[in-house]
Amino acid sequence: MADITMCNGKGCTMRNTCYRFKAARGEYQAYFTESPHNNKVDEDNNTICEYYWKQDKLRGEKNRGINLKL
Repeated sequence: MADITMCNGKGCTMRNTCYRFKAARGEYQAYFTESPHNNKVDEDNNTICEYYWKQDKLRGEKNRGINLKL
């Protein structure tokens, strides 16, 4: 179980690379009550989220960062 607040990824274009969406879920997992991105997008229609936590696809590592430029 990840000891973080998870995201349901609803409406997020970045969910497949976000640790808050991809991490293993526990029985008593905490979630955001609403998607934290508030439908903010950049000029390429990619989600902008201050809680985005990039996950390395090959090693499963996470890199904390704000998705301002993709």
